[in-house]
Amino acid sequence: MKIIKIGKKYTISIFTCLLIGFIMTGCGKRARNYYDEGIEAFQKKDYNLAEECFSEALKKNKEKAEYYISYGLALMKNEKYEDAIKQLEKAILDKDNQIVLENNKAAYRGLGIVYYDKQEYEQAISQFEKALEIKELSSLDRDIICYLMECEELTGDYKKAMEYCQKAISLEESASMLARLAELEKKNGNFEDAMKHYDQAISMEKENYNYYFQKYYLLKEQGNKKEAQKVLERAASIKPSTDGQKYGQAKLYYFLGKTKTAEKGFQTALEKGYAEAGFYLGQIAQKKGEIKAAIKYYIDYIESGKKIGSAAVYNQLGICYLEQGNYEYARDTFAIGLKTKDPLMKKKLLFNQTIVYEHLGKFEKALKYAEDYLKEYPDDNKMKEERKFMKTRISKS
Repeated sequence: MKIIKIGKKYTISIFTCLLIGFIMTGCGKRARNYYDEGIEAFQKKDYNLAEECFSEALKKNKEKAEYYISYGLALMKNEKYEDAIKQLEKAILDKDNQIVLENNKAAYRGLGIVYYDKQEYEQAISQFEKALEIKELSSLDRDIICYLMECEELTGDYKKAMEYCQKAISLEESASMLARLAELEKKNGNFEDAMKHYDQAISMEKENYNYYFQKYYLLKEQGNKKEAQKVLERAASIKPSTDGQKYGQAKLYYFLGKTKTAEKGFQTALEKGYAEAGFYLGQIAQKKGEIKAAIKYYIDYIESGKKIGSAAVYNQLGICYLEQGNYEYARDTFAIGLKTKDPLMKKKLLFNQTIVYEHLGKFEKALKYAEDYLKEYPDDNKMKEERKFMKTRISKS
């Protein structure tokens, strides 16, 4: 099956499923032609053309549920969310036969993806659960389960997310899903199980740097620097042959402190289209005090449209603006970072948001943010000291 990225990397192409899974009934040739052209345009990421084609197909034939579903997803890619929801809802019928149930499942899944893209995760969960309740078109089940896992994680229910991850693995075991399970085990505080699953992922894909890095992060977070270093040394035995592996090797050099070698590797990776390399180049420039260069790398990464690690990028960009004294830019950048709702970056972004209001001289607002922060992270002594400072400034004003 072809894979297209509608939200997450393991998404099965809804169009592939529609094409091979639905029983086609007679319809006007021209409607079908528009539909096929729309699918081709979507797969080429020409979403404007796809939207036009699906719209034309529906003008010729308003009876095909798959036309509404495809049209809805094209509208979503163009960020016309409300229109997308309307089209997808039109595909849902209250009938109990196989074709209708298959269409309904695909439509509920489509609605889930739209709400997921809108970052309305509770609504997304509701739609994905409706899709999963339908037994027909079981080829979509793993994909829906993976979306549910992501949504539960993003709403902070790591236990449910872990359960969905285990269900996905029971349907098809893969190194990538074992690594995801390890991440969720870590968030649930099950560090030994997390380590075990990282080891399983590594044993399945010994040439994949990412699993070594994830295990390295876990050991480092636990204060086990010696074992963390051993993981990197083990990764150093990989002989990179693909561009992806060469990019992984650049990250390995970065973690090993070989910054100059890493920088060259990141430059090459960036030229090869690995946009995330710009984030690391930004960090290297930032550490060298080259703030303008760092800002450019971060902005280029954001403008590339990549969502991976975007909260971390906004955090680093905000810090750059702080260092420049551009406090309004810093404030706005941290606010955008918080809107990504990344649970791993939330603490850092909230902390920095509080600090930026200090720099802006808005001590009462900064104090409110500090109080809210300490309700969530009561053991943060650094913020306690900041709170004391804010109170002294307010008392003097």
